[in-house]
Amino acid sequence: NWQKSVYNRDKYTCMLSGKKGRLVAHHLNGWDNFTEERFDINNGITLSKQIHKLFHHLYKYGNNTKDQFLEFKSRWESGEFKNII
Repeated sequence: NWQKSVYNRDKYTCMLSGKKGRLVAHHLNGWDNFTEERFDINNGITLSKQIHKLFHHLYKYGNNTKDQFLEFKSRWESGEFKNII
């Protein structure tokens, strides 16, 4: 239900690339350390699978935070990853 709620809110669109299809509902504050936010849709964002994989390649899995995502988003918007994705 959480995943579908995030997708619905984001209109089944990656919030960074604007593309549809092959999506992931990403927890801004990680599942493991922020248990009280696990099912809060405001703790989620829709990303393409490729962008989600890049995020975790850079910031690893576990202990992820919204601040990391905001840094990643800034890097994305600056065009840092345009030759990667």
